[in-house]
Amino acid sequence: MFCTNCGKEIPDSSQFCEYCGKSTQSKLQSTKNIQVTIQRRKKFTGCAIPMSVFIDNQKVAKLKNGESTQIEVPAGKHQVIVEFWNGVSKTEVDFSEKYSKMYLEIGIKMGLVTSKAVITQIKGE
Repeated sequence: MFCTNCGKEIPDSSQFCEYCGKSTQSKLQSTKNIQVTIQRRKKFTGCAIPMSVFIDNQKVAKLKNGESTQIEVPAGKHQVIVEFWNGVSKTEVDFSEKYSKMYLEIGIKMGLVTSKAVITQIKGE
């Protein structure tokens, strides 16, 4: 199939366009779409390695240090996966209909032996 927003070819099973981040779900299936900004927190540690972001197992962004992207997500609970070179973190996020915009910040959580990518902040407005 082709994305109705940017026109690029994407797999038929895609819920989001991997190029522009637009939802491929019909407006009839969801009462409301939420505009989501995903921002990678700018830090020195791990700055050269990009992080991939997936929503409901569909890749929506690959972000380098300090980069951000905007996508539309149907209102409701969705699994957000942040993938870094050394592993993944999975978080269920409620993109509530009471918000028209939401903000997710991703970053690196440092551990004693290793570090992992995590969602560091979720805000709605």
